Amino acid sequence: LMTDPTSWSSLAGVGLVANVTGDVHEVFAKVDANGDGAIDKDELRRVLSDLRCYLSDEEFEALFLRLDEDSSGTIGEGEFLRWYVLSTERIMSKAKETFETLDTNKSGTIDRDEFKVFLHDLDPQVTDDQITSVIGEMWQSGDKKEITYAEFSDWYTTSFILQHQQNEATEASE
Repeated sequence: LMTDPTSWSSLAGVGLVANVTGDVHEVFAKVDANGDGAIDKDELRRVLSDLRCYLSDEEFEALFLRLDEDSSGTIGEGEFLRWYVLSTERIMSKAKETFETLDTNKSGTIDRDEFKVFLHDLDPQVTDDQITSVIGEMWQSGDKKEITYAEFSDWYTTSFILQHQQNEATEASE
């Protein structure tokens, strides 16, 4: 099992950013179920459970202590904001790293062939129709044959690729 609370914090934060819609204040309000302006242990455990981030009692306590910077017994909006922003930065860093890996010819865009190789590595059974569908999800404007970093990063935060990378990180830390 994971032994580093920073790993739990990273994985849970990334899961929260990727899977709960809204800006940081809206997400805080969703997690703060009773609306008292702070996230208590029950509220945090509920959201982690919703994200399928299951921790032992000891792991949960270590995570909560890490997030409760002022030791008040709750996670205030400022503490939550810092965690959320760091999680967003981790996602965008991973998006950039993934994009650069996919852009094998270093053109600054991802074309269909580059993306196809990547998807086939994830799932050898992927079809051309599925590839076309994913590219269609990413494309926003310009040449439909190439995806820019901006298009990729917008799509990435809710993508199956991020989920796959999160699962790999979880398995590697167990």
